Amino acid sequence: AGIPTEGIKNFAMVFVGIIFVINSLDSLIRLYTDNLNLTVKRLGKFKYLTMNIVALSLLTLLFKLEFLQIQWVGALVITLFFICIAYIGYN
Repeated sequence: AGIPTEGIKNFAMVFVGIIFVINSLDSLIRLYTDNLNLTVKRLGKFKYLTMNIVALSLLTLLFKLEFLQIQWVGALVITLFFICIAYIGYN
């Protein structure tokens, strides 16, 4: 669109993007730790933090792989949606 993005605008866009990725991964980690009962009380603070740092790092590295494309992720989500609908309809 020809909008200039030098200086503070560029920094702000990068900052917001980084915060978005961190927040998304943090929410994902929180969901799986709660659902799998992998809590601080059960594992201890050191194991809990170590496990989540490793998981966040691995999820971040996954985005660098070439096979993980947004079209494939979207197709997977749509497939899972239809599988869930079929399962609900069957029962």
